[in-house]
Amino acid sequence: MLKRILLALAFSPALVAPAIAQDCGSGNLVVNPPLFAWQPGNGYETGTLVMDKATLTINGESLTTRVYAQEGQPLSIPGPTLVMESGKKYVMSFKNLLPYEPLTHEHNTFTDPNVTNVHTHGLHISGESPGDDVTRAFEGQRGGDYVYEIPADHMAGTFWYHAHHHGSTFLQVSSGAFGLIIIEDPADTTVPQNVRDMEERHLILGYLEPGNAAGTGGDTLISGSFSNGWTINGTVNGDVCVPPNTWQNWRMLVADQDARLVDLEIGAGCEVAMMARDGVWRTEVPRAIPDNTLTLTGASRADLAVRCSSDSTISVGGTQVANILVDTSASPDPGPGPYASSTTTDTWLSARPQY
Repeated sequence: MLKRILLALAFSPALVAPAIAQDCGSGNLVVNPPLFAWQPGNGYETGTLVMDKATLTINGESLTTRVYAQEGQPLSIPGPTLVMESGKKYVMSFKNLLPYEPLTHEHNTFTDPNVTNVHTHGLHISGESPGDDVTRAFEGQRGGDYVYEIPADHMAGTFWYHAHHHGSTFLQVSSGAFGLIIIEDPADTTVPQNVRDMEERHLILGYLEPGNAAGTGGDTLISGSFSNGWTINGTVNGDVCVPPNTWQNWRMLVADQDARLVDLEIGAGCEVAMMARDGVWRTEVPRAIPDNTLTLTGASRADLAVRCSSDSTISVGGTQVANILVDTSASPDPGPGPYASSTTTDTWLSARPQY
């Protein structure tokens, strides 16, 4: 499905996020993060990711922070979603556009607030340079290439990326330097077509702590009136608008530097079934979640099939982070769904990679 979204971007912006009736929500709509646009190269695909200073408005409050963006595109929390396919090679140029500060080479202390990198969290790829090497560090006004060779048998799933320079990881991640990664595997014929046909929502539950990050390790950049708290795709208590009684694939990430356990709760107006966790399909797909509650930690991901018949909410750790609003002007679609076919509630078995 994502491949069709990418091909259609230039023709139908509504495919990036669900079409929404003008009366659905208060204007604080939760939309999918932007998609990173790869360009064809010589046997690989390429694009440029940057980190830069941005001043954003969240819930009417200001936040000056460090965030990712595709070069030439708006800076945002979260950063753009990287979509890659099994069996393909990607060369991602990275530019740190923050002010230059020399690397200190200190260990086990907060330091280097403007030194950064990119860590692809959860991918089964090389951890050596120029792959996902977290020991690489880029000072401000510096950059380099990452080469991601996705194995042909890499399972499709939901992953994420974030800043991971030791010394500045906390202050950068807790103030918005993260984004989704989605691996697609078009060759996996075990996934039923009605599962592929589900509309995708990319929902990042980010706990931002600028109040704790500001000034950490010599930071002089983070400022603003935004208070510590949960966000969803860069909004506070935003509106997730959905069609009535229609299954959607919610790819959800808890982006929280703290590894605490939290309960993700979707309100009683919706039905929830789990399809995958942390980039791995369940062996038997899906598993119904009768109480609509799933326990996750910071960095955890879950692919949930969700359909709603009435307005509801999304909460994390007992804190409401979003409203779910059913768009009554839309028609139900009985075709897409998480089961073996659109006419049954039979489960199906996923393919297990060699690894």
